[in-house]
Amino acid sequence: MIEYAHNPPPHVSASQITTERLCPRKRWFAKVAGLPDPSGPGAQKGTACHALVEHRLHFGRWPTDADAGLLPLAMAAYAALPNVPIRPEVEIALRGGFALPIVGRVDGLHLTPTQAWVYDFKFLSSLSRLKTPEQLQKDPQALIYTLAAAQGTGHVRATFTL
Repeated sequence: MIEYAHNPPPHVSASQITTERLCPRKRWFAKVAGLPDPSGPGAQKGTACHALVEHRLHFGRWPTDADAGLLPLAMAAYAALPNVPIRPEVEIALRGGFALPIVGRVDGLHLTPTQAWVYDFKFLSSLSRLKTPEQLQKDPQALIYTLAAAQGTGHVRATFTL
């Protein structure tokens, strides 16, 4: 059970639930004590590449001031996406049936007449860290994003894609 020094938060995010499940102490330090985990060089590189892909999806072009060392990696990730319209950074919310509302943003969302496709951009140091389809079926973040997309869009089926 999470204890808060002050008032409990008005909501939680899918990533907070994942962190709580994997390491409750890490979540406590970050969200209760206010001491977030310092990110290493690999995480900083992934965050920067993630931002480049989002910029490309938002504006249809790469930023003119992009880091030349990171741009090829971001371009390769973008090229791996399907050639469909993907809305970047879409807000999600699940408000019923949970102790707290679950809110957040999915990296990308593509809608067809019958299905919602949820994209979570990952820049990993090794492909061995990529989750398998079996792992994704039990992953809190994947399940929450997929359920939120299905409920929020009215689509009967939603698919989570890395």
